[in-house]
Amino acid sequence: MNDEHRHNVNRLIHDLEHGDETTRRFAAEDIEFGKNFEAIPALSKGLGDSSIAVAEACSAALIAIGGEAVAEAIVSNLGSEDVRLRNLTSEVLSGLGDAAVPILANQLQSLDRDVRKFAVDSLLMIRSEASMKALVVALDDNDVNIAATAADGLGEIGTANHLEILATYLTTEDQWMKCAVVRGIASIGGPKALRLVRPYLNDEDMVVRITSIQGLGKIGLVDSAQALLEMLALDDLGFYGGEVVTALYQVLGQLERDHFPSVEPVQVIGNLSRLVVSGASDQRMKAIEMFSILNLKDYAEALIPALGDDNEDLRELALQCLEKLAPQNLQPFAVLARDTAKTDLERDGAIRVIASSILPERDALLLEALQSADKVTIKGALSYLPINVGPALSRELAQHLTSEDLSLRLATALAMGRLAAPEFIPLLVPRLQIESEQDIKDAIDNALIQIGSSGSNNSIAPYIQSFTQEERSIALELYGYENPVSRQKEIIASLGDQHTHIRVIGLKVLANLKLLTLPIVEHALADEDPTVQVEAIRGLALLNLGDQLIPTLKSYVEYGPVKYERVQVELIQLLVRSGLLEALEIIKPFLHSPSTWIKIEAVEGLRAIGNSSVLPDLQELMDDADEDLLEALEQAIYELEG
Repeated sequence: MNDEHRHNVNRLIHDLEHGDETTRRFAAEDIEFGKNFEAIPALSKGLGDSSIAVAEACSAALIAIGGEAVAEAIVSNLGSEDVRLRNLTSEVLSGLGDAAVPILANQLQSLDRDVRKFAVDSLLMIRSEASMKALVVALDDNDVNIAATAADGLGEIGTANHLEILATYLTTEDQWMKCAVVRGIASIGGPKALRLVRPYLNDEDMVVRITSIQGLGKIGLVDSAQALLEMLALDDLGFYGGEVVTALYQVLGQLERDHFPSVEPVQVIGNLSRLVVSGASDQRMKAIEMFSILNLKDYAEALIPALGDDNEDLRELALQCLEKLAPQNLQPFAVLARDTAKTDLERDGAIRVIASSILPERDALLLEALQSADKVTIKGALSYLPINVGPALSRELAQHLTSEDLSLRLATALAMGRLAAPEFIPLLVPRLQIESEQDIKDAIDNALIQIGSSGSNNSIAPYIQSFTQEERSIALELYGYENPVSRQKEIIASLGDQHTHIRVIGLKVLANLKLLTLPIVEHALADEDPTVQVEAIRGLALLNLGDQLIPTLKSYVEYGPVKYERVQVELIQLLVRSGLLEALEIIKPFLHSPSTWIKIEAVEGLRAIGNSSVLPDLQELMDDADEDLLEALEQAIYELEG
């Protein structure tokens, strides 16, 4: 080392020992960059600096310098009462890797059990072959917590080569150590690990037995699943049932279904049934899932107790499993649905299971539920009716749609909307005309919309698009629903009605029936009411005018009745939707409208078409524009210039 270098290092050491917080941190970082060996003592002391930032900088510098000298300098900190210093030291030692292993191995002989414990923790963090060899020594530590930490740790970082070493400790009399060894062996895994752990499934110690069950879950082999299934078949499984099911669930989750071991349902159903109704929630849920995983469809009724459970997630899981199992016997669920002494949740769940079935008796059972005197049963059936509703079920729906009970009428309307069957139209339309409760009226109207939008061939479709609820009700009353096309003359005649809303409805129906013609549209454009004119412009968009669209619209602007602002806005929007450059010349005159609204619509329309040729027209308006128009102009100019 030359004199200049020695001077620089001494300066850094001085700054680290005597500078302010920022100076100390920078000094440690510079030492880290230079990996200055001479600074090890100062850095070691710096691990205890009152500033966390400085201490961590010293930690990083020590790791960068590396070597046994660093480990020797700081290892005594493992016995410190200062938790932060001790933890930082452990981090540095683990960061040194194999260079720290001999020093840490020596600490395993310390008389201080805390030092030995932190030495084991540091060796585990190094995770190397050398550190694992040192850890083997810790298996014989007279403090069971240290020995158990070493056993657990070897399992986490060890290999199959360590199984024999761990196996020699299975005979220990200390049950805590035996549990750690079992965990370690299970963590390494493999067939040999299974052979070593399996005998302890019957250990007389409860904790060892539970640990062994959990170990099989971690090992995750077909033979592990077989062993757990054998346990699940035991008559006296009792307390261990939840652990067995949890472990079995874990193993089966790792296996392809084709690799599942064979199972005799009758042997395991007893314990599974008991676990469905008792134990911790997570274990109960895994027991429920076992019915689906093992396809125990012939024993599906064992899940019935879960249908009334207060745990919403558990109840829903049971219902999903039952729907997946598709029970072949619906009678237990029918009995439950009829039993008014049972809770609403239980009966509702039973009806849901029945409704999800594909068995022939399903419809008869649902019909029975709809005919019940019990409101809960009826509403349950309405909630879960399947899509293919037959005539008998439709008759019951018709009856409930006129019920004096508001909640039943509402539930029926919602069910009809969900099912969206065209055969409901004759039931819903008359009810829409007379229903007094608005929420029910909304549900009926929504049902008609869902039917009309379902894609089926149905007569309600012409009254869906662009209609309000009130307009739909009036249109249905005027033109009916059976065959609106056959009422074409009547609909056209209504365009001359004295009431504006009737003329608007007529235009909408013709548009949805695709019966609009240019003469009809032009007749409506001559209407004195702007609402009718707006609808006429909207109808014009549906006509296939081709090359005649722009000339037609231009004539309306220049010579026609397009004088109301609402109509002008609609016309501008139609021009924009055309996407034709010729539309620019029709829109530009609207830039000089006295109405700010129209000007803004014109600006936004020109921006949307996206042709920069209109920039001079837009820039010309900038000087006299108000705040709202100016904002629209600036945005349009920005986009068109870009």
